[in-house]
Amino acid sequence: MDQSSSLCPTIGRPDMYGLGIRIAFYIQWLAAVIIEYFDEDDLPDLRFLGALFSAAATTSLVVQISRDDLEPMDIYITLLLGIGVFFFAMPLHVWRAVTRCNPNLDPFQLSREQHGLIYQVSTFILLATNASVGTWYYTSYLPDLNRSCHQYAFVFGKTDLEDKRTHIRLLHEARTLSGFAVFGVLVAAIELSIKWNKIKGISDFTTVGQLLPFFLSAGIFIRVVILHHVRKEANASDTSSDSNRRNRRGMEDVEIIGEQWPHVPAQTYRPRPG
Repeated sequence: MDQSSSLCPTIGRPDMYGLGIRIAFYIQWLAAVIIEYFDEDDLPDLRFLGALFSAAATTSLVVQISRDDLEPMDIYITLLLGIGVFFFAMPLHVWRAVTRCNPNLDPFQLSREQHGLIYQVSTFILLATNASVGTWYYTSYLPDLNRSCHQYAFVFGKTDLEDKRTHIRLLHEARTLSGFAVFGVLVAAIELSIKWNKIKGISDFTTVGQLLPFFLSAGIFIRVVILHHVRKEANASDTSSDSNRRNRRGMEDVEIIGEQWPHVPAQTYRPRPG
C-alpha cells in the first residue's frame, strides 16, 4: 500500500486558508522582514497588519474548534497562519538569552521600533491564545486520534569587537537573515502540508474572500515602500538645502583681513593760473 492510499481524505477550507488568504499572510511576513532592514520607521503599519491577520486566523480557529468543525490538518495550517507572525522574534529571544541580555547586543534595545501599550497587550493575548491552542493540539487532540489513515506535516567578515556600530550593523543583518529563514520555514510548513495531503478546493483565486486580504496586504506593502522612498528623497533634499544654506551663510560671513585702503577725499579740479 503506497502513501497516497493511506491518506485521510481532507476537504479543504478555502474560507480559512485559501490561496488568496495564504498569499496575503506571506506578503505581510516577507514585507515586514524587508522593510525592517531598510527603515524601521515604516514598520508599525506592517506590524499592525500582521496583528490583524493573526487575530482573524486565531478567532476563526477558536470558533471552529468549539464547533468541532475542523480536521486535524485544518487546525495545523490555520494555527501556523495565526502564530506565524510571532515566530520571527524567536531567534532574537534565543540570541538574547545566549548573550545574557547584554544591552550592547540586545536586538530589541538596539531597534528603533516602538509600539503602544494597547498593541503590546493585544499581541500578548494573541500569542497566549495561539500557544494554548498549540499545546492542546499537540498534547491532547492529536494523541487521542485513532484513525487508520494518516496526514503529514512539516516539522522542522572581520569584526571589531569593540565597535558598537559594527555590532548594531551585524545584528541588524542577522535579524534580517533570521527573518528570511523563518519566512521560508513557515511557507514550506504550510504549502508542503497541503501538497502532501493532496488538499483540494483551496486554489481558487477569483473570489472576494481570497482577493480582499491579498489586495489589503499588497496595498499596505506598496504604500510603505512608496512612503519610504518619498521620505528618503525628502531627507536628501533637506540635507542638500541645509548644505547650500550653510555655504551661502559662510560666504556672507567672510571678513577681509588686512589694512584698509586709506580714505581719499574728493577733490575739485582747478586750472593753474597762467
